[in-house]
Amino acid sequence: MIDGESMEARRRYGHPYSFKNFARILIACNTDPTIVKMDSNMKRRIIYCPFRENFERRADTELESTLEEESLGIFIWALHGLRRLLLR
Repeated sequence: MIDGESMEARRRYGHPYSFKNFARILIACNTDPTIVKMDSNMKRRIIYCPFRENFERRADTELESTLEEESLGIFIWALHGLRRLLLR
């Protein structure tokens, strides 16, 4: 689902209606999700972005303290993103 595009949906046994989606759905997982009914409509909605980097050998042992030091900046960054989302 792409934000800002008009989509058509229908409640079960109901009339179709249009709506504008305002967010993307992202799924981050270690294995591909199991989708029982993978038809052509579902295939065109899913975009796989493989991430082949492995960080197990390069683990940051100081990550918790680094994030704590940067927490205010991360929070402000998140608020800016929320403002952009609400304006759309």
